[in-house]
Order: sequence, then C-alpha cells, then structure tokens
Amino acid sequence: MSNNVRLFIRRELQEERDNNQYLDQVLNDFKLYKSGQNITYFGKDVPYHDPRPYAERAGIRHVHLLDNVRTLKMQGRGNTSDRAIVYTEASMNPNMFYVIDLLNENAHAQASSRVRDPLLGNKTYIEWVIEKAEQFRNSK
Repeated sequence: MSNNVRLFIRRELQEERDNNQYLDQVLNDFKLYKSGQNITYFGKDVPYHDPRPYAERAGIRHVHLLDNVRTLKMQGRGNTSDRAIVYTEASMNPNMFYVIDLLNENAHAQASSRVRDPLLGNKTYIEWVIEKAEQFRNSK
C-alpha cells in the first residue's frame, strides 16, 4: 500500500464524523490501514459477492471491526465480527477509497437482508450500497 491514500466519505457519515469522536477515530484508522499500517482492531477484509454479479462489479468490500476482547486475544486479520466498515475503491486508482457506511451492529444481517427500506429509496441495504459504490467508481 501507499502513503498516497485518498479517502472519500459519504456526506452523511462525514457530517456525523464532525460530532462523533469514535467515528472520526475509526475513519482516521481506516486511512492508516489502507496505507499499510497494522490497525489491531481491524479484522478480516473481504468483498461482498451477492447479489452476483452486481456486488462484485461494484467492488464493495467490508473490513470487520473487532471488539477489545477479540483484538487482545486474536491479533489477526482473519477475525470476524458483526461490525464493519463498508467501502469500495476507485476503479482506476487502487489508492482511492470511498467509505459508504459504518455498521456498528448486525452487519451480516443487514447486508443480507432482502427487506426494501423506504429510507433507502425502496432498495435493500446491499442494493443501496451497490448504487453508492457505482456512483463513486463512475466518477473517479
């Protein structure tokens, strides 16, 4: 990874970040992580595959955020949790990332839910994430 990492954050998350020290720290650490630094509470970093092929084409991924107990016990990148940063990278620049969401609980259930949410434009959560990722990737 590179020190030239550029991080873009969904507008609503950025607004929340201004008043939320935890969110600010997690996003700062995410940039360091993508620059190659070891952030001990970041676990497994994996792509979303479903719905195929849309999730894969949108390049959406999630990195698990470990709790303090798991971080102290495991110290590894292969660990999972039910909290995650949802993001994508620019299609033509591997050092440019877009943070779409931070899921503080029930990350797996939310990502796999097929319930259409009026607050998300009557889309499922993952359809909404795909749309945000594609908008970013088409602009960068």
